[in-house]
Amino acid sequence: MLICQGGVVLRQSALAAGERLSPFEALRLAARRLPQSAGTALLLFLPSIVAIALVPVDRWLVAALGPVAVGVLLWLSFAWPAAILEPCMPIEALRRGARLARGRLRLLLTLALTALAFVLVFVMLTGILLGVVMSIAGMGGARVGAGQLGLSRLLLAVVCAYPVVWLGAVWVTAYRLLRPGHP
Repeated sequence: MLICQGGVVLRQSALAAGERLSPFEALRLAARRLPQSAGTALLLFLPSIVAIALVPVDRWLVAALGPVAVGVLLWLSFAWPAAILEPCMPIEALRRGARLARGRLRLLLTLALTALAFVLVFVMLTGILLGVVMSIAGMGGARVGAGQLGLSRLLLAVVCAYPVVWLGAVWVTAYRLLRPGHP
C-alpha cells in the first residue's frame, strides 16, 4: 500500500511541476523509498498505536490521549510527503513536516476538516448509490455468478480508492505550497 500511495504522490508531484513521470517509474521510485516512507509512517502513527493499545487498560486514558495522537498526526502530516518527495530518513522527514506546519495550525485544521468532510460525503453517497444498485439487481431473484461478484468487488475497490488518491493530491499541493521559497 505504501508503494502504491508513494507512486501516486510522486506522480502527482511531477504533474504539478509540469514534468512527466511514468506510472512504472513512479512505482519504482516509491519502492526504493519504501524504508523511509515505512519508517516515517510508523513514527507518525506511533501515538495512535499506543492509544489503541491502552484501550483495555483504561478508556479514560485513551480519551485523553486520542486527541493528542490526532493532534500530533495533524502537526506532522507533511512528514510522509517529505519522506517520499525528498528522500530523507524518518527523523529528518518528521523535522521537515514540523517545520512546514509551524504557525499554520488554522490552515492544517481547515485542510483536514475539509478532507474529512469530503471523504465522509463521498463514502455516504457511494454507499447510497451502491445500495440502490444492489437492491435493483436483487429484485429479479437473479443468481450472481463469480464473474459478476468479482466485477462488483473490483468496482467497489476503484470507488473506495478515489478518496485516497484525492487526499494525496490535496496533501501534495499543500506540501508544495508550504515548502520554503513559496508564499
